[in-house]
Formats: sequence, structure tokens, C-alpha cells
Amino acid sequence: MIEELITDPTFRQLLKPHLDNAQFLSLELGKLVKEYSPDDDFSVAQYLLGLEYYKKRLHAIFPPGQLFLDVGCGAGNWSLSAASFFQQVVGVDLREDRLKVATRMASSIKCSNVRFESASALRLPLDSGVVDALLCYNVLQFIDHPHRLVLSEMRRVMKPGGLAYFWVPDIGIILYYLRQTFGSRSVAQWRNMSRILGRAFLSLFGFRPISWMNQNYMLNICQRSGWDVKGVGSECSIGNLDLKPIFPPEYARFPFGREYLLSPRS
Repeated sequence: MIEELITDPTFRQLLKPHLDNAQFLSLELGKLVKEYSPDDDFSVAQYLLGLEYYKKRLHAIFPPGQLFLDVGCGAGNWSLSAASFFQQVVGVDLREDRLKVATRMASSIKCSNVRFESASALRLPLDSGVVDALLCYNVLQFIDHPHRLVLSEMRRVMKPGGLAYFWVPDIGIILYYLRQTFGSRSVAQWRNMSRILGRAFLSLFGFRPISWMNQNYMLNICQRSGWDVKGVGSECSIGNLDLKPIFPPEYARFPFGREYLLSPRS
């Protein structure tokens, strides 16, 4: 059944560690997303993990509150999971196709306290100082604006004492993509790898990295944009969760990605 829902071998590999966890796996949600967006394997894979998986992770990071903001919400899996313990949830993204899927998924599961909007991370559609919790998962590296300005805008909307969670890829993801590409006959995958390597090459000459963000880079832009760092670690380490991470913690002994827990500096 998984092979029918997800044709991309990369995303099937992503799900492999979770397939034995029947407590969270949700074929029903995966089928719904496949119906709404047949060609979006990434969103299908995200929902196949099951909303209970995301709820468990969010509960370990954030206390319940009034307003949760999901920056780069995609098809809405994190947003819908947060709706059970926040009074209001706002998900923003620039991909209209995924926002439509998110809205249909919210309607399908009768989730009424979530709204999805098309908005830039540089101009969030919220007043200052209103957000209790902010999540930005696997998004920051895709944002073309200077990251310091984006993080400053996110800080603007946070309440004092609020918490923000980020997961960003590190250098291990480049090695992973290289191995996946060299074993592939997909023209699209080779084209994507060429783009990633081109940006990686430019970063050697002082241009900001866009395909991965190492720890020194992240800590620097957090400090410059007014955030205090409360925690850094491999995925699922914040909150001491006994859960399989979505992405592997490392690849070829290099960090695949890291999570950061931040609070706005007072």
C-alpha cells in the first residue's frame, strides 16, 4: 500500500523507520492527501506518519497556549496537530497548492480553529507580540530573504517568553542527496542536485548557504536577530522524546540536521 501512495523512493526511504510503528501510522490520512494532491509525495509522506506523531512531539516542546504559528506550513500536518492544545492556529506558506490541501484536510477532519494564509515569512500577517509558540520545520533553508531579517520578523510577532522551534538541515543532507542522485536515472533529481551543489559551492566564497545551515551559522543569525537559544540538538532530543525522528540524525557521520529551541530576547 505504501508503494501505491508514494512513488518517490526517497520519501519511501524516509518513512521506512516509521512503518513498524502502527500506533502512529495513518494510511487513511495518506490516502486523503493523495486524493487531494496526487503528485505531492512529500505531503503524502508527512501525513502517513499520523497526526498523533506530531501531537506527541509538539506536546514535548510547547505548553498549551492561545496562538500557534506554523511558518512554512505546507500541507498543514503540524498546524492541524497543534489545534488540539492551542486556541487558534495560523499556518502560512507561499505554495498555493499545498495551502489548498491543508484547507481541505482541516475540513475533512473537522478542525475549525485553524486558518491557512498565503504569506511571506518576511511579512507575517499578525500583530506584534501575539504568538505563544512558533514552528518552522524544514523551511528556513528554502527562504530567499536574508535569514536575519526573517528571524527578526518572526521575533516581532512573539509574546515575551514565547517559544520557537526550528529544524534545519546540516551538511549531512548534501552527502545524502549525492548518494541518492548517483544511484538515480531521474533527470529531475540530477537537476535538483546540480542546483544544491551550485549553491554549496558559492557558500565556500562567503555567500550564505541555502541547502544546509550549520550550527555556527544558525547561532550567529539567532544572536543577531534578537533570540536567546534555549536548546540545540539532533531531532527529537529537545523534550527527551522517545520517538523516531522524521530525518536521520546523521549521515556518513555528519549531522543530517539540527533542531533549535529559541525564545525572544527581552
